[in-house]
Parts: sequence; structure tokens; C-alpha cells
Amino acid sequence: MKFIQIIFNTEMVKAYLAGRKFQTRRMRGLAAINHLPDQWLLSSIPEVDKDDFFILESSNGHNIKLKSPFGKKGDVLWVRENFCPTNSIEYLNEVTGLPYFYQADVKDIETSKEVMKEYGWKWKPSIHMPMDVCRIFLEVVNVRLERLFDISDSDAILEGIESVEHHETNKKVYRDYTYYSDKAMSVSGFLEKPSESFLSLFASIHGIDKKPRNPWVWVIEFKKIDNIKTYFNEHSPN
Repeated sequence: MKFIQIIFNTEMVKAYLAGRKFQTRRMRGLAAINHLPDQWLLSSIPEVDKDDFFILESSNGHNIKLKSPFGKKGDVLWVRENFCPTNSIEYLNEVTGLPYFYQADVKDIETSKEVMKEYGWKWKPSIHMPMDVCRIFLEVVNVRLERLFDISDSDAILEGIESVEHHETNKKVYRDYTYYSDKAMSVSGFLEKPSESFLSLFASIHGIDKKPRNPWVWVIEFKKIDNIKTYFNEHSPN
């Protein structure tokens, strides 16, 4: 069992805490094939529970071996997110018991800025979060490689996209994450298919038209670990 860090932005953390997010798609370590993604086909995948390589074959007969940077089934992801140290026992987090709070929990960012300024507190970016401040640990259930546009509607829902009931049709529609009005994230358009919603989310994170068309991505499936100390004691070798 390995512990592997992974960054979630605030939207991802909110989706996870709301009980919507059970998958994430990442492009780390795939630059070699995403330069020309259409030229590659997946020819071999690791055996279950084996620490092995995915093998892809190019149209000109070359092979490449790739190993998931997000581990394999049974490994643990610890989530880095935007956080704020307070050095105050009045702000002990109920999960970690430490004097920190997290941006994903703040309902009104503008109001929080005023309070933080008064006390001299500052947000720290997720990349600087140490492991002992982490409150979200995830067990890896499965890792696979696939093309981004191959995502199914059911998997898109597991990515944590937001949905609402359309006020005119009473049908469920899904958030368009690339739609903004005066840069207000709360004002968004909607799409009919979950997969379209997820692709808009991916574009909003990685930059529209700045990445290769239909790149290969790692698909990491995970489940919640309620108590990391108990989990570690139960799963660590004797």
C-alpha cells in the first residue's frame, strides 16, 4: 500500500464532500502519447493487483510502457486542497482536530476575506498542504487509461458534475462549467448530457483549446476512507 498525493481544486472538494465524486481524470505522465494521441492504441493492461505497466502501440509499430502515477488498486490518495492555518483552538477542524479551515467549506468567500484580514490569516494553496493537515483520504478502487471523449454519461456523473431540474421542461440538466456571466461562477448555463457537462468542466480546469484534442487520460476510481488510522492498521502488513 502506497500513499500518493493528489490535488483537488475547490470545486472537486465540494463535489466529493457532497457525495457526488467517485472518479477523477488526469493527464500527468502522458505527454509522450498526447503529442499525437490518435496514433496510439492500448494493447495491454496490468493484471489485477499487479504493479505493472500499461502498454500502448503506435500506428508505426512502436511500443511505450506507462505506469500510473496514481498507484493501483489498494493504494491511498491523500487530497491536497486550499487551506488556512488559524493557530486558534476556536477553529479546530472536526475531522483532523487541527486549527485549520478549508476553502471548500466557506460559503461566502468575500465575507471570509474580511475576517481573515482582521486576524491576519491567509489562504495557502493546495500544493503547500502537508499530509498531516489532510482531511480526505481515498482508497484507489481501479486505474485505467482511456481517451477523454470516451467518457460515458454514467462516469461523468461519478466525476461529480452538478445537475438541476430545468424550470420549463422539468428534466434534469447539467452545468456548463465554461459558461460565465461577468466571471461569476454561480451563474452558469446548462447542458443536456452529463458527458458534455464533464467535458466543459475539464476544459474549465485545463484551459479551452490549450490541450491536445481528445487526449489520453488516467481514470482513477476511488472510495472514501472514513478513518485513515483505522484503515492503515487494518491494511498494513503484520
